[in-house]
Amino acid sequence: ARVLRGWMPSIRRTFAINSHDKEFLRFVRTQDPLVIKRIPIKWITAMINWGRRFKELSWGENVLLVVQGDEDDTVDWRYNQKKIAEKFPKSRFMPIKGARHHLAHESDEYFQRVVQAADIYFERRSTPR
Repeated sequence: ARVLRGWMPSIRRTFAINSHDKEFLRFVRTQDPLVIKRIPIKWITAMINWGRRFKELSWGENVLLVVQGDEDDTVDWRYNQKKIAEKFPKSRFMPIKGARHHLAHESDEYFQRVVQAADIYFERRSTPR
């Protein structure tokens, strides 16, 4: 990525179909003022560095909740799930069948499953053991 930065400071961003909410996808592509049309090479470098730092993390005792759409094509969620489980063995993984990457902006059918997964998780966490 450093080699690219000298002659190509950014690359054109493409937009994936990462939600079932068509209105949200249209908004992101055409109106969202926070969405950039080009991805800085610095961002790619930061992502690579984050991956390295994650590998260096020590094992954690925290119980993480990972809610993941099983039709997410934006990230390699199967790989990530494996790595998170290695670092945080007490983690809880709750897949949402059919959901894509943008869980907070999914169509209502999928978003309600996300909320339900969180409710179940936090209800269990608050129950005395």
